Amino acid sequence: MEYRVSASSGLLSWQLDTNNRSTWDIVWSCSSTIFACTWTIIHSDVPGRQVSEARQQLMCVRTWLIALLVPELILGFAFLELFSVINSRARYNVVQAEAKIRRQARSISHGGLRNEPFDGVLENPNAAKWTFAQTFCINAGGLALQTQDDWIYTVTCEDEMVLLIQSGMVSPLDLRERDIQEHAKQDWLGKLFTLLQVSWFICNIITRWASHVSVSPFELATVAYCLLGIVIYGFWWFKPKDMGAPIIVPLHYDRDNIPGDLHDAMHSTGWTHRLAPLKEEHILLIAWDAMKTPFLSDNAGDVELLKERPIETPSWIIHIAVILFGLTSLSYCGIHIAA
Repeated sequence: MEYRVSASSGLLSWQLDTNNRSTWDIVWSCSSTIFACTWTIIHSDVPGRQVSEARQQLMCVRTWLIALLVPELILGFAFLELFSVINSRARYNVVQAEAKIRRQARSISHGGLRNEPFDGVLENPNAAKWTFAQTFCINAGGLALQTQDDWIYTVTCEDEMVLLIQSGMVSPLDLRERDIQEHAKQDWLGKLFTLLQVSWFICNIITRWASHVSVSPFELATVAYCLLGIVIYGFWWFKPKDMGAPIIVPLHYDRDNIPGDLHDAMHSTGWTHRLAPLKEEHILLIAWDAMKTPFLSDNAGDVELLKERPIETPSWIIHIAVILFGLTSLSYCGIHIAA
């Protein structure tokens, strides 16, 4: 199975345990590395409250298959998400600063007395700037509002978040990074460990090749997954991984009493009552539903990778993503052809 770099070497059949590496050692090392570069790098969006556990698991497998078969597509999605987060974070911080100035001016004009834009809104004077982790969490559906009559609304639109910041209903301290890490299933240390594992594999292959020691085609193909995995991890470094439920911020309103602009911006389908029963589905019916749906479509209820977000992306950044996808595909295929 191994292929030697030297011109005199040839293909070898399956090798049992010897003083060197066996074929099984190569298969195990490459398979575990590919798994680390496909399954563990996926940072799913937060599932809806009515999405069953079976559908969540199936969508995880669906996303993993995309990462296994077309990893450069995951790279394109991660790049677009990062760009959206950069834009959203900048906008949130500008709105946060403007809202603070308006509240201070209003307080001075009223003799130093607080006069909130909406009754019952609590303002935290120590509100800091929005971070990348917080913005990633919001864009992934990790922030939800709960009214006094127990209705829950998941914030998915950037314009909704802007109105919440302007009104003072939500501040960065309502979405602490420590709370985000507690809801996520992997912290930065776990990500660092995965990157070290993948980097060690790449360094090992480079060292063997430079020393004219045998390198198998399977190992060379695995390097392609490693390189893409490192870049994807970089794009998603601040995104919380696999949050099972959103962080809930209580509101001092009933659902019908939310101030006009914010109430009008909220989608009626985004509301779920806290006591609503969870949707139970049989795994076979979900699998059949997924098989009838195009592989890259979100009609099967894919609430993770392909969830549509009402966040506008400039055409030029989409062109960059397409170019990045094309170059990555060529490089990825080139490594496999060389293998």
